[in-house]
Amino acid sequence: MDKELVDAFLKVYGDDLISLVLFGSYARGEQRRDSDIDLLVVLKEIKNRYEVMRKFLLAEDILENTVYPRLREKGFEPYISPIIYDVQTATRFRPLYILMVFEARILYDREGVE
Repeated sequence: MDKELVDAFLKVYGDDLISLVLFGSYARGEQRRDSDIDLLVVLKEIKNRYEVMRKFLLAEDILENTVYPRLREKGFEPYISPIIYDVQTATRFRPLYILMVFEARILYDREGVE
């Protein structure tokens, strides 16, 4: 699933995608049938929120034809709960980051940080 998520988000956001981080139950491997897929998406900048969400929906369309059918076959009802920040916003401390230290998986980092 990780590669498909990265591929879908890179396809729609291109060079604007800085990082993609999976956290929550899917990152822990404890997802239930109704669990959401928690993703932190960090973009270079956000000029137009409408455009950012339009692209997010395009990524979901791609996943609808790749990874979602496989998850449904296993009894899951996949949907993404995104947190989308630009770099400037992402660099400010968020309480959520404490949780991410222990359970997040960095799926993509443009600078190659793992």
